[in-house]
Amino acid sequence: RKIKKDYYFFSQKSGYAVCNGWKYVRIKGKKYKLYFDKKGRRSDPTKKLGSKARYQIRVSLRDNMVTIYAKDGAKGFIIPVKAMVCSVGMSGHTTRKGTYSLSRSGRWHVLRYNSNGQYATRYSGPYMFHSVTYDRLGNHYSLQAAEYRKLGKAASHGCRLQVEDAKWIYDHAPQSTTTIRDKFSKGPFQKPKAKKIKKSKRGYYDPTDRTVAK
Repeated sequence: RKIKKDYYFFSQKSGYAVCNGWKYVRIKGKKYKLYFDKKGRRSDPTKKLGSKARYQIRVSLRDNMVTIYAKDGAKGFIIPVKAMVCSVGMSGHTTRKGTYSLSRSGRWHVLRYNSNGQYATRYSGPYMFHSVTYDRLGNHYSLQAAEYRKLGKAASHGCRLQVEDAKWIYDHAPQSTTTIRDKFSKGPFQKPKAKKIKKSKRGYYDPTDRTVAK
């Protein structure tokens, strides 16, 4: 159940929320391994999984949504880690489908049409995961506000994300592969919404960018 912004799993037998770490749960007929914190909330298990975890990144072109799954040994990629809102390729610049390995391309990276992105991770040729675009390389306050507001809709040539999501993929690229299709099951996640864009005296910035002095 969703209570406010958090999700909980309630036992059918006791009626209480399960709050004892890892638990296998069936959702819509599929089996997942979820992690719950001490308050019973479904939580991001990245830290619990450790540095040896393997990940699969699934991109749904129709939903403009990225879902991360971790591998549970021989059971496969059944550990939902997180969901991300994104902007995939727009008409005429459709994001390439398939399954790819990942490689880091740059903390800041020059993109097409005189734009720049943070945390660029390449998956095929010029196709990359990266943040929403900026006017000036290395300038966190030059975020292109109109492009940021398009998150959740097709608007790019690869896959644009909020900074914290692009950083997650960048940080875990060596441990990950990505599969891109027209549509994936959302699994236990709903499509998230992008956080509201912020503006300071210096210009617009991504509200998830932890390197920005608020």
